[in-house]
Amino acid sequence: MINHQVALHINRTTATIDTIWLAEQSHIAVTSLSLPYLQHELILNQGDIFKVNDSSEKQRVIYSPLAPQCITTKAYGRYQALGIMFQPIGIYATYGISALDFVQSSNAVRLFDKATELDQRFAEAAAPADRLQVLISFFQQNTVNKPCPPVVLHFLKVVSSLACQPVEIQKIAKDLHFSAKHLIATFKSVVGITPHKYLQLLQLNHALQRMIDCPGQKLTEIALEYGFYDQSHFIRVFKRYAGISPLKFRSQQAKQSHGFINTLIYKA
Repeated sequence: MINHQVALHINRTTATIDTIWLAEQSHIAVTSLSLPYLQHELILNQGDIFKVNDSSEKQRVIYSPLAPQCITTKAYGRYQALGIMFQPIGIYATYGISALDFVQSSNAVRLFDKATELDQRFAEAAAPADRLQVLISFFQQNTVNKPCPPVVLHFLKVVSSLACQPVEIQKIAKDLHFSAKHLIATFKSVVGITPHKYLQLLQLNHALQRMIDCPGQKLTEIALEYGFYDQSHFIRVFKRYAGISPLKFRSQQAKQSHGFINTLIYKA
């Protein structure tokens, strides 16, 4: 029997997995809008209706890659979902597959070739914590731990300390003694997006956090603090990813009680 509402998560399960989570609810009817996270997310739907971006059918395996676009979801009926949130290099390092290949060849579904075994073990686990442990064990048993190309690791390390200022990709590549062409091609293969898009999402996520932490701070100040040229630049980038202005997002986010800074959740 599913409890009325259960949400469990474990952080840093492996070096390349940020979070593994389990959420259950006896009945749900919600829609949500999520701005891009800095993680790839793989979700296994064990409940009723769970649709992404207005898909026409119920989806069992949902892969939400780190991508420069917002995600809309709809969930109805019995809700039981399990999720794995990978770091930017997580898909590549965990499964030995580039993020681009993972998306294009439906490898997200292929990971569940042993789905029958997983379903049986999941059904035998009575408590939510036990079901979460089943998922953790399943993914730990199906990893290859592939080394990540040094150029990608070096770039991620450098930009983590430069997110609060405008950055030139070519200058970073030169400082790392790699060609810009090599950096861009390798990074996109491993992570799934270009270094420029990643940096933009990094700055956007920092700005989102500040918008929540400091609701009275002006958007102009936040924009300049996190590497945008001015407020107009920040608004353009934000609307490109969210479809709404940062002011409207901030207003709606203030009314939400969950802890997901990138997401707005509404009752359907």
